[in-house]
Formats: sequence, structure tokens, C-alpha cells
Amino acid sequence: MTEILKTNRTARRACILYEFMGGKPVFEAYRDLCHRIGDDVIEYREFDYCFYQFAKGNKVLDQDISSELTNSPSLYDMPMEVAERIVENLDSMDRMVLRKVSESLRFHIDQTAPSISAITVEFLINYASILYDQNIVHYNNQKWYNNEMSEGDCLVEFCDWQKIIHDKFHYLAALDDLSIIMSNPKLRLKYFQVSNVSKKFFAAFVSFFERLPAKIHVENLKIFCQNGEEEFLILPYVEREGLDRIHLDIGNDETFIDVKIEKISKRIEKILKLEQTKGLEMLKIGLYFSNLEEFPLQTFVDGRCQNFALHFKHKRVQMQVVLLYIEILLKSPDLQLFHLSADYGVDTMNIDFELLNNFNFTRLSPDEYSNIFHFSIPNSKEFFYVDVDREEIHMQRVEF
Repeated sequence: MTEILKTNRTARRACILYEFMGGKPVFEAYRDLCHRIGDDVIEYREFDYCFYQFAKGNKVLDQDISSELTNSPSLYDMPMEVAERIVENLDSMDRMVLRKVSESLRFHIDQTAPSISAITVEFLINYASILYDQNIVHYNNQKWYNNEMSEGDCLVEFCDWQKIIHDKFHYLAALDDLSIIMSNPKLRLKYFQVSNVSKKFFAAFVSFFERLPAKIHVENLKIFCQNGEEEFLILPYVEREGLDRIHLDIGNDETFIDVKIEKISKRIEKILKLEQTKGLEMLKIGLYFSNLEEFPLQTFVDGRCQNFALHFKHKRVQMQVVLLYIEILLKSPDLQLFHLSADYGVDTMNIDFELLNNFNFTRLSPDEYSNIFHFSIPNSKEFFYVDVDREEIHMQRVEF
């Protein structure tokens, strides 16, 4: 059908007339038509001209309007500040549609900072998704999902809109769309999450980052490390300036295969040497580790990590482990902030006795804040503020 519309002027005009009779505004009508027949079948200038000719009662079903389109004002003639104001009032998905209308619109849109603040990506064997703020786009390679699909086709879905891209794998179609946003040098994200990337496509995913014209600017980054040491392949493409928080979720918990102490210690040591992890507001690592007493916490101290958090999956942290960690961290000259949590909580029953009698802590207020303790740091004006409860341990260096 699309090939017929490209070559048959009357058929194209009939589609435009149909949209005009729907009573919608011109751009909304054009967008709806593109959703049904594709983005490259009817140019917006032809649609716009015919739409308003129909509104005037003029019949242009088979009229040659090439001269009118050639002599009509171009979007290049629009003042930049006017174009920017128009684009700024469009949401992220409307911008992605509009930039496909013409080269001039693409130019204006790509010169404007994207309105997106958060992106989450997922690339599975037969399915991919990209979440732009609250708008999710699905990419599916499974033929049974739509009877018009052939082998190697991709079905793209956004809300109630669907489009089949022929001879395009789902992950490549997703990366094509993602590159439109990520290639904009003015993009400034508050949050970027790599949820799950199949090992089969990870090389293409890394190549995507390599092709970006600039590093990713983001404040809060979360990476689910499912197949290995993904953080070392992704973090080098993240701009350190403006990066506040990193959360690495190390996914070895599906089979409960424990990570060897030496291996996780070297991995943490390598992470702490990355430019992107230095001076963060918070570096959080989540993982499964069977014997928590043997977890290499000292690696963070030796790496002079100032702010970090640990979350142990499928575990409950026993009190003796909490005391061991506190004892290690009290000796750190660099620690500013530490959080400890676990899926099944933290055992702090009677921990006050141990802290008060064996660690020389004092209680902030026995009546109002029974779970908050102080530890004065020798030869300094600083102390460690420790908050213990059944959910997590909070430890922070504070100056008197």
C-alpha cells in the first residue's frame, strides 16, 4: 500500500482528504496518518498545503502543486527563536515524529535540548523496550505477535500505535531510535538505567556508545550487570562532570553461585579506579554473597572510597557482621557516608549493648533516638553518626 501511495498522487490526496474530514488539527491529523502508513510516504508540506486547500473548498485531488510547494515559505525561513519555542512545547515522542517530517524540522529539533530527563533500556532475545520518562516504546521480533510480520521484521508499539519495520531486528530498530535522542549534544539526563541487555546483543550495544558524538551526561546511573563486568564497558562513555550517583546491580543471584572473594575484591578495586566513580555522592553495589563475614569490605577502605552503599540480595545481615563492618569502617580516614541493607533486613537486636560497651559509642538520646549512636574520632573534631534499625545501617562522618 505504501508503494502505491508514493507513486499515486490521487491516492495520497484521498488520504489527506479523509484526515481533513476527521476534524482534527493539521499536525495531529498528519501524525495519525503517519502512524498508519509510515513516516516517509507523504511529506508534511504536501499534507499541510492540501489540508488547507480542502478547508477552502478547493479540489486538489489530482492537481500538480509542485510549483506551489517550491515557492511556498520554507521552514528554513522561520526565525530560529520561533522554531525553538515551537519545539520546546512538544513532548519527547512528538519531537521524534516531527523530526522525520523534513530535513529542516530535523535541523531545528536537533538544535534544541531534548525534553527527556530519564531513559531506561532493556534488550532481550526477542524483545526490547525504551522508556522515555513515562513513555515506553516496545520492539518485538516474534512473528506470532502480528500476522503481517515476516521473519526478520520488527513490530514497534507505542500506546495504541503500531508499525512493522521490515528486515530489521528489534534491537537494531531500538538502537536507531535511541540514537536520535542520545546523539543530541544538549541532552542532560537526570536518570539513565540499563536494565537488561542480552549477551547476544551486548557488542552492538557497546558499539552504539562508541558511535555517540559525545559522552552521556547523566546525574544518576543504574546498570544491571547480568552477563559479566558490563560496568567497565559502559562507564567510560559517561561524562564524569555532573554524575552524582552510580548503582551497580551485579546479577549473580539467579543460580546463587557465589563470587570468589579474590574476584569480587579485584572487581571492586577496578571499579574504584575508574574516573567516573571518584568523588561521587553515592556509589551503590548490590549483589549476592553467601558468607558476609568474608566480604572484602576493606577494599573500599583501601580504595579511599568516601561514599558507598552495599545491598546484599537474598540475605539477612546478622549482628556480628554489622559489628565487623563498623569496626573496619571506623578506621577509614576517608569515609564520609555508608549504607548497609539487605533483602531480608539487618539484625540489630541488642546491638546497643555491643556499641556502648565494646566500641565506646555514646547514645544520642536514650529516650527519643534510641537507635542513633555517636563515636568520637580520636585527635579530631569529627565523629561518626551511626543509625541502626532493622532495615539498614546508616553511618556518616560529622564535624562538631
